[in-house]
Amino acid sequence: MHYAFAAERLREFAEATGIPVAYTQSGVGSMEWDHELCLGAIGSTGSTASNAYARDADVILGIGTRYEDFTTASKTAFQNPDVRFVNVNIAGMDAYKAGASVQIVADAGKTLPELQDGLSAAGFRLPSEAAELVRRERARWNAAVDESFSVRHQPLPAQTEIIGAVNAAMDDRDVVVCAAGSLPGDLHKLWRVRDPYGYHVEYAFSCMGYEIAGGLGVKRAALHEALASAGSPDGGRDVVVMVGDGSYLMMHTELVTAVAEGTKLIVVLLQNHGFASIGSLSESVGSERFGTKYRYAQQGTPPTGTGRLFPSILPPTPHRWASACCAWSPAQMPSTACGQLWPRRRPGRKDPARSSSTSTPTCTWTPRTPSPGGTCRSPTSQSWTPPSPPAPRTQNSNPGSVTCWARKERAHEHHRHHTLDQRHAGPRPGRASAGGVQPGDGRGQRQSAPRR
Repeated sequence: MHYAFAAERLREFAEATGIPVAYTQSGVGSMEWDHELCLGAIGSTGSTASNAYARDADVILGIGTRYEDFTTASKTAFQNPDVRFVNVNIAGMDAYKAGASVQIVADAGKTLPELQDGLSAAGFRLPSEAAELVRRERARWNAAVDESFSVRHQPLPAQTEIIGAVNAAMDDRDVVVCAAGSLPGDLHKLWRVRDPYGYHVEYAFSCMGYEIAGGLGVKRAALHEALASAGSPDGGRDVVVMVGDGSYLMMHTELVTAVAEGTKLIVVLLQNHGFASIGSLSESVGSERFGTKYRYAQQGTPPTGTGRLFPSILPPTPHRWASACCAWSPAQMPSTACGQLWPRRRPGRKDPARSSSTSTPTCTWTPRTPSPGGTCRSPTSQSWTPPSPPAPRTQNSNPGSVTCWARKERAHEHHRHHTLDQRHAGPRPGRASAGGVQPGDGRGQRQSAPRR
């Protein structure tokens, strides 16, 4: 449907005949979710409305579908013994699937008006009892979705709650992107979309790691669309990537590309402590989970493991410089974290930013109870309170302050390296060429062996 740009044709066909519409993963967005003839998703991950209607239908008009296992619920979705299939598909192989009675190998956008004209000429309209079943099943399903979005679970929210919150926060034209895990199934049945291009879910291969990279591609298309229609990328569609923590670990690096290009990409990361979908599938067929939860390794235990679970929120890693910070003088020198963050320099090379005229920095710390002169400044000049004061290396007259030992240690390190250079290599080497050193280096005629 989407490749044929036939969503409007489909809506006209449904309204003219009264035939309700159910959609596969690839067909989400073909009809607005709140249209009176939209039954929602169909198949294993479908709505109760679509599956209840499809179960007893005597004719199935399949437009662009491949009738794969999720769509047909492994050939159990259509249970009327007299059911017949009329298939419209650009691919001949798919047009003949499900033992189709009528196979139409053609473009959906061109075929639907022809079918509509033929049915209208024959005076066809969906019977009133079937129309009432559509109305009743839609109302029942929409009420179930509303409840799943509104129920608040404790202590952590359910995935359905998060889907509902994100769906409500998005504009009708915004696009959701997803690919793998349990999310695509829930999105298929629950996501309420009103725009033909508002739903982009790669579920053909359940490709873990596709989400962020795919979302970046969708966002680029949205920017191009806005530029072509309005002459400016401003005001285009937002793209929201929904991804589980397991799939996120597969490939999250395209976030760096989005940052580098200044491309707005919204990512909703659902942390359920591992590869929950595949773990549940393993258990559902009587197998053990195999390395699908984040656990600490224990010697002698299998990957299924009984190791201690990772905490839900990992504690912050303590840094060795986190107990104090330095403020440089004079005033024009930038505030920085303590001396351990200084860039490494080759021994003997003078750093112009740390000239001899610069006064010795002082590390200050803020104890639990603030004391005079105890405020630290971060590189962004914001106040920062370290978790505990450092152990003083030398006494200082300023209360609540210690002399910055980091610079002293670095000076000692520099002296040690310089001494080793003199001891093992003689005078500092010049700039080497292929056959020795360049003239004018102050080293006479001494030659170094060429490198091999």
